[in-house]
Amino acid sequence: MLTDQGAKVRKRQDRGFTFIELLVVTTILLILASAIMPLAKVTVQRHREAETRRYLREMRTAIDKYKDAVDNGLIGSIDVKAGSEGYPPDLETLVDGVSVANDASGRKLKFLRKIPIDPLTNSTDWGLRSYQDKPDSTSWGGQNVYDVFTKAKGTGLDGDQYYADKNKYPSSLDALVSDGYLRKIPEDPITKSTDTWQTVPAEPDPNNPSSEPGVYDVKSGAPGQSLDGSSFSDW
Repeated sequence: MLTDQGAKVRKRQDRGFTFIELLVVTTILLILASAIMPLAKVTVQRHREAETRRYLREMRTAIDKYKDAVDNGLIGSIDVKAGSEGYPPDLETLVDGVSVANDASGRKLKFLRKIPIDPLTNSTDWGLRSYQDKPDSTSWGGQNVYDVFTKAKGTGLDGDQYYADKNKYPSSLDALVSDGYLRKIPEDPITKSTDTWQTVPAEPDPNNPSSEPGVYDVKSGAPGQSLDGSSFSDW
């Protein structure tokens, strides 16, 4: 036999959640979502930038291997464009390959499996620089392919555009603002502060060890872990 107290509890359980309780839970979920979504976008962007760096490294390595093959006489002079300084005429040549010098079998040397898609532009149209171009040139002279870069607009999370323009990393996050690369330092949605970002220094320049390395990357300074179990400090 149920007591009056037990009957009240039973009735409450049968009734389920009240509208106010559901409203409170929904509000909490919305607050959590509003904090997590910006960081999720940052994570996706960081992954795209990392993939772009990897593809750039692969293409630059292929360019260097082509140059080494020319210097070592593995590629016949007939396949080396005049004024190319031993660099490939285009990225397609790295994929299609070139004939091995003094090889009657017609064997080819290939340096790249395919031209990768830039994760930032979703295109295989990479920016090119020739050996004769200036290091910061954004227009290709056409003589050869000495370097390759992304055509994506804007600034990377770690200030890559700053490095491309100035050939050095920013000394601080404030430098990105003062030099016009950011309107302002964004607020960390987790800590609700602009002062908690943790900067990652770049590796020292071996040719100038006394120089300031600058900021290579930036991560959240929030303590604890996200809902997926990863530490905020790893973002």
